[in-house]
Amino acid sequence: MNEIRLYDKISLNFGENSISGYIVRIEYDRIYIKIAHEDVEVAKNLKELDEVSLTAITHLGSKKSTACVIETINDNNRLVVENNPTIESEQKRNFTRIVCDFEFKIIKNNETYTATALNISAGGVAFNTKEKYFNLNDEIIVVLPEAIFGKEIKCNGKIVKMNDLKYALTYDNLSEDNQNRIMKYIFNLFSKNKNLK
Repeated sequence: MNEIRLYDKISLNFGENSISGYIVRIEYDRIYIKIAHEDVEVAKNLKELDEVSLTAITHLGSKKSTACVIETINDNNRLVVENNPTIESEQKRNFTRIVCDFEFKIIKNNETYTATALNISAGGVAFNTKEKYFNLNDEIIVVLPEAIFGKEIKCNGKIVKMNDLKYALTYDNLSEDNQNRIMKYIFNLFSKNKNLK
């Protein structure tokens, strides 16, 4: 949503609730929103990593997106969300993706292989391996480490892209809890990277 500006009016919808406010700060895809006084109590129902529908009234008209709550409402009635832009690509990803570097396990035909994650989203992982272990459309089991995500994440997956020893996989049955753990890791890493600049 590159069209948004400071002080644009904005509304957030979640469940049967709707709250409004205006933008007081924009930082990359992170949007700081001053919530209208009459909506503060409703806004207190939002928790970190909750997904909301976002509508901004901009100079180019009404713009809609989805966003994830990064910081719940504070004493100044400010709420922070992270915009989830739709990235047009061959996979048409709808999740924020970030560069990373950690090892994880992939199980194929009861054999366990070590892979190195190159980037990750709540929809899948790009990774490489030391040897050619996988083929396009392989059905696999993904095992993400407890040390990174707070608990071991295990789910089915599928190889959807490959180029030499680089691959991309998508998750097939990722639970909401595990998806939230991945999103939290992404947002924490994103914040850490910005603080280093």
